[in-house]
Amino acid sequence: WLLLPVMRDVAASRDAETVNAIVREVAQDRPQVILIDTVPLTADDKGAYQAHFADLSGQRRQMRAGDGVHFEMPAYELFADIVLKRLREASPRFARLAE
Repeated sequence: WLLLPVMRDVAASRDAETVNAIVREVAQDRPQVILIDTVPLTADDKGAYQAHFADLSGQRRQMRAGDGVHFEMPAYELFADIVLKRLREASPRFARLAE
């Protein structure tokens, strides 16, 4: 489960934090649920919204869409790579998938 990132709008960010807290609480009793925190990837060193961060190749580029909520395709590719890695770690069935 990808947790919500920091949003450009402060109120939307607070809402995202609330949703993330609920998801974390519910997931505590479900060991099969894997949570992936997007904030460390998408926020600056102070935890604030940033539109530019490192893509899969490590190149810093625009990763957030203009609405301050959604992402550009390179960010979705980054998240997909992270999800696949976690699935491979968690399940032998996924471990057999080619890198």
